[in-house]
Amino acid sequence: MVEWVASGAGRRALDGERTIALDAPEWYDGDERSSLGSESGAITGTVAGLTVPTPVVLETAAGRRVHSSDAAPIDLPSGEYELSVPALRFDGATRVDDPTANAIGERPVARELSDGTGRCRSLRFSGPARIQEKNGTLSACFLERTPIAIGCRRERPDAEPIVVPKTPAGIATAITHAASAHRSIGPDRSHPALRDHPPLIEFGETTEIPDTVRAGTPETGLRLSMPDSIATLLVAAPLAYYLGATVEVDDREWPVLSEPGGFERRFRSMPAFHHDVAAMLRRVFLLDSLTRTIDPGEVTAAGGSALDRLDIRPGELVDATPTERLERYCEVPSSRLRPELPEWHLSTYVEPTIENARSLPYLLEDLSLLYLPTASELDGKGLLRRSLDDFYRAEDIASVDRLEPELHAGRAHGWLAPGTPIDVFKSSPSAYEHRLIYGDRDPEMSGEHDRVAEIYREGAVDLPANVTVETDLSKRELAAVFEAPNDFVHFIGHCDTGGLCCPDGSFSTSSLDECRTRTFFLNACGSYQEGLGLIEAGSVAGAVTLTAVLNDHAATVGTAFARLLIYGFDIERAIQLARRRIMMGKDYAVVGDGTHALTNAGRYPPTVMWLQECEGTFRATYEVASTSTTGGTYRPPVAEDDRTYLQGVNADIELARAELLSVLRGSPLPVIYDGDFHWSTELADRLDS
Repeated sequence: MVEWVASGAGRRALDGERTIALDAPEWYDGDERSSLGSESGAITGTVAGLTVPTPVVLETAAGRRVHSSDAAPIDLPSGEYELSVPALRFDGATRVDDPTANAIGERPVARELSDGTGRCRSLRFSGPARIQEKNGTLSACFLERTPIAIGCRRERPDAEPIVVPKTPAGIATAITHAASAHRSIGPDRSHPALRDHPPLIEFGETTEIPDTVRAGTPETGLRLSMPDSIATLLVAAPLAYYLGATVEVDDREWPVLSEPGGFERRFRSMPAFHHDVAAMLRRVFLLDSLTRTIDPGEVTAAGGSALDRLDIRPGELVDATPTERLERYCEVPSSRLRPELPEWHLSTYVEPTIENARSLPYLLEDLSLLYLPTASELDGKGLLRRSLDDFYRAEDIASVDRLEPELHAGRAHGWLAPGTPIDVFKSSPSAYEHRLIYGDRDPEMSGEHDRVAEIYREGAVDLPANVTVETDLSKRELAAVFEAPNDFVHFIGHCDTGGLCCPDGSFSTSSLDECRTRTFFLNACGSYQEGLGLIEAGSVAGAVTLTAVLNDHAATVGTAFARLLIYGFDIERAIQLARRRIMMGKDYAVVGDGTHALTNAGRYPPTVMWLQECEGTFRATYEVASTSTTGGTYRPPVAEDDRTYLQGVNADIELARAELLSVLRGSPLPVIYDGDFHWSTELADRLDS
């Protein structure tokens, strides 16, 4: 459900996960003639024309792609059309403009349509209309003032769930039809605008595939024949989904990818199969991203294009079949390809059970690599345990034994398996499913309490948010907070083996029948189990502590975490960065779906700057810190050229001191300088002193 609410600048959309800004002083609401906004959460208005930056995808109501070019405008006949608007980019905003507003005595309309996350937004209108692409934009002009409707796509799967038996063959069927989420079987599928949410999975005695899912499942000719093993199927799922391959199981030992025309690729058995699947998916995804027609990206600032270095000619692949294109991709030597590969955004380590297979639609939507989990006991010397009990937030804390996981490719890592490993977010099937649904004031903590509240209040100026501070909550009152509809709850207090400490005793989150708090931070000693309780009761994700934490450390992490959330960072990356400010950072972790973000990042996606001083100048490395925009592109806010980079690729820029100070003061962001965490504005003052 998408709810549109008034704000100081115009309108804003709350879609249960993210906020989309429609910044304008007024909006011409609704139109009785329009049936375009019949979908839940759509908003309708009227305009005489509209302009959006490319890339966009324009389709008829029947799903036929409409192509335009700079050469000449195209006249669209009567009918309904849909513009899919991809991610907000560094170089501009998506706007709807009324070119005739002044002529009829009204103010021009301008709206932000995209939320900066790479999630696709849809804009529907009726023809006749004239469209043209020119100078990086697509414009549509209408014969008269025309209704349009703006909605949100991809936040929820549109189709009914797939029903399959609890068998490897059933899971293979579900993976096959997950590819119905693709809106293209060509290289354009690498762009986030061309991938919808895969259908959900339910279990039953017989197989039931909804007609829309069956009709949308692509016929690529590729077939992935697998051993009769849940473990192997889970690992293979991302590759099969992305390629649109039909998955089947039998008693074979070696997984084989083949096509009736003669193509065959034999994989090694487990555990080497992990790496074979990851290598092929990263290869195909990169080459698709470079050769696609919609918003192709680059991977390096080096002279020449990556395609030239890889000896790939996009023109040769325009009319190629999926198999022909895959064969050509496989011919690229690994030695040439490896230096061009962007860092992968996410890997998830999944215990191979039938029940965990229900989480596949969410993991495939994230395009996560999947591995089987392996971990070892953590050496006690690896984690310094301080004995300054007087400074901890509680004495009788609920600690957990931590594991050292074996991690593979990925900037972020999820753990859908037993145990509590460090450096990953601990997820569960409940966390993924919930993302679709949307103390006693200790004097030692008062400083953090006030600073955190102020940070949220400052951030809420540009968000449709209300910030409420509660103190001295009883167990019943604290339960009511978690049971109420909240986007985020930041708990500052104590925790013991009985739960979160209240004036009248300890409150255990396991006692909740339902939790309607979407995300949280339990900044109290040993809050891990209480966080897991919130996830099972209805939350999506949250930050917790694994053991005792020092009060000063907790305050430092808490205030940094709050600010990062307001800037649009997802919960896993926010805690990764916030805990860099203290020595005992490994004591903080994330439970639930760590890729979840509380807000959008505004005009720019969340970015981290890595800064080094080099003989009087500075080398700034920009990293887009998002796990939900895979396949999207960006332009760094400061660059000497106009290149777009694939997300996962860092942009390196040389800056003189004066240029750097201007950037640091003009773009609020976290900066890692000399290995330490800084806020950009604070670092500017330090470097200028």
